[in-house]
Amino acid sequence: MRIDKLTNQLQNALADAQSIAVGNDHSAIEPVHLLLALLNQQGGSVRPILNRAGFDVQGLQQELNRQLDNLAKISSPTGDANLSQDLFRSSRPIDGEILRRDFPRNNYFACLGSVLTHPVIADLNKQWDR
Repeated sequence: MRIDKLTNQLQNALADAQSIAVGNDHSAIEPVHLLLALLNQQGGSVRPILNRAGFDVQGLQQELNRQLDNLAKISSPTGDANLSQDLFRSSRPIDGEILRRDFPRNNYFACLGSVLTHPVIADLNKQWDR
């Protein structure tokens, strides 16, 4: 994934996701970390969009935190976390868009779409769908 081609908002969300992963002693940044970072982002558009779509965002956030608690923790944290295979795979559509256009337009929402359609997150979405 070409981080430098992402919007500032998405770069910040990935940095926040990494902080969440490291803070929880996780070895990799999972889609759950990224979605939680997007939900918590100051001035972000994910929370308002999900609220407007009728999601119980508070309930979703609690479930994401529960999912984080269930992820394996590393015994000797290094303070570093890289993209997980799941998050890397879900970012492939973004890379294709960036390569075609070489412009960060829409990659924020492409990333959100990729994360929301990840199987683990999609199962969570069913619980809070209208």
